[in-house]
Amino acid sequence: MIGTLIARDLGVFIRSRASVIFALSPVVLCVGFLVFFRQQTITLISDVITGPSAYAATDAWIFASVAVLSGFSSSTSVLIGFLEDRRSSRFSLQLASSVKPGQLVAGYLLSSVIVSIVVSLVISGFGQVYALLVRQPVMSINEWLTVIVAVVLSSVMFTGVTAIAMRFVGSQGALGAYCLIMGTVVGIVSFSYVLPSSDVTVIAGCLPFLQAATLVRHPMLTPVLNGLDAGSATQVLEALGASVHLGAVWSQPLTIAVLALWSVIVLVVGSLLLTQCLKD
Repeated sequence: MIGTLIARDLGVFIRSRASVIFALSPVVLCVGFLVFFRQQTITLISDVITGPSAYAATDAWIFASVAVLSGFSSSTSVLIGFLEDRRSSRFSLQLASSVKPGQLVAGYLLSSVIVSIVVSLVISGFGQVYALLVRQPVMSINEWLTVIVAVVLSSVMFTGVTAIAMRFVGSQGALGAYCLIMGTVVGIVSFSYVLPSSDVTVIAGCLPFLQAATLVRHPMLTPVLNGLDAGSATQVLEALGASVHLGAVWSQPLTIAVLALWSVIVLVVGSLLLTQCLKD
């Protein structure tokens, strides 16, 4: 039953031009980043790394940042269908049959996670293809596995966050405001729109958006920085938001564990709120 609901929700998403355009909006962001932020970022890290390596590091940061932002936009675009169904009589008809509220919610959430994962990985893969074309270092299999884990966890987290918001969003106007405000917040605290600063790090380090971003950026930047000494590599990673931390040392396993905990919490809360929404 849940598989049927997932197929139905994915079909609705694909047929909705607005949802597809919103999900693919990170492609536009990627072009904008390459045009407006590339040289500025290269200048920032020029004291540590120069020449082709600086361009490679900046390009890796751009594609990693866009991959993270795409996780939010694509997960939200699928859940737009939940709002439309709630405002229509579709839920009433489905609940009158043998479909349970929890199954309806599970179908939407799993569809959202699937689309978010696919879009984020496609952006990441495109970044690696671009790196090959311009003869930049690319990720190893182990680094790819880290990115996949990060993308899966961040997709679950973004879906849970949007599910919580959907419980309180009742109109297209409110949804548009949520997407604008939340997209800006995610971009800032994950250091996708701005580069790390001490003022923002204290707040951002407590939120899952930055943890998701560091887990995607770190493996994408690692092959570029292999030729640097440990101190210089650390400087670049911190300057580009790939190892931002509140403690003494950035730890990949700890960051994964914290992001996984966040993902489970927000997804459970979001699913409970949406299920209660159907019962009201």
